[in-house]
Amino acid sequence: MEKSNIGNIFSNCFENLLLNLLEKYFDKFAELAEARVNKPVFIKQKNALKYYDGIDAAT
Repeated sequence: MEKSNIGNIFSNCFENLLLNLLEKYFDKFAELAEARVNKPVFIKQKNALKYYDGIDAAT
């Protein structure tokens, strides 16, 4: 028996598109969260100029 779409607001095709989009965003947010967790608290002095604007190399 085929699944009925009676009572649903969106078509099955549109629901699948929404689910795929949500999955894509969930994966991206999970990737960003994991990168934040694995990021070291301190940065090396040689990398400071890359991360912070407006500081002098002698700082």
